[in-house]
Amino acid sequence: MQTLKTFDNSFTAHIWKEKFEASGIHCFLQDENTSCTIPVWNMAIGGIKLNVGDNEAEQAFSLLLSFEEEYAASIVCPGCGNKGMDYVARPTPSNVFMEIMTWLFSSYSVATNYVYQCPSCKLESETMPVTENQNDAEYLQKSCSTTFLLFRNDDK
Repeated sequence: MQTLKTFDNSFTAHIWKEKFEASGIHCFLQDENTSCTIPVWNMAIGGIKLNVGDNEAEQAFSLLLSFEEEYAASIVCPGCGNKGMDYVARPTPSNVFMEIMTWLFSSYSVATNYVYQCPSCKLESETMPVTENQNDAEYLQKSCSTTFLLFRNDDK
């Protein structure tokens, strides 16, 4: 068994898992329940892991690289029009404070804020920029939509 990629949330992990399964690669998510049930343990356990068998690992790694390259090339910066944006941690006062507290109390920081940043013009966006192909954005929206049924007990 080999780990292809790690995630900090189950939504992204499931999207990637479905992409691999649609390509014929059998995979599974490890530590998803722990990460979703106790989110502060996410960093301690190393996040949600997307795993494949050893016999499909080479094919899965090459597919992973092609997915990431294709996606990175499709994102266009709204500021300068450059293709590709990075997902980076934003240095904010709260992050610096948490780093100091981590150093003092030997704990770990859980308050990191991430943004999408253009490597050329340094434009930052808290939401994912629209891809060059609008069908990709529609596909992600359909993939992420989940119906929740709420049951109400009217018995008194």
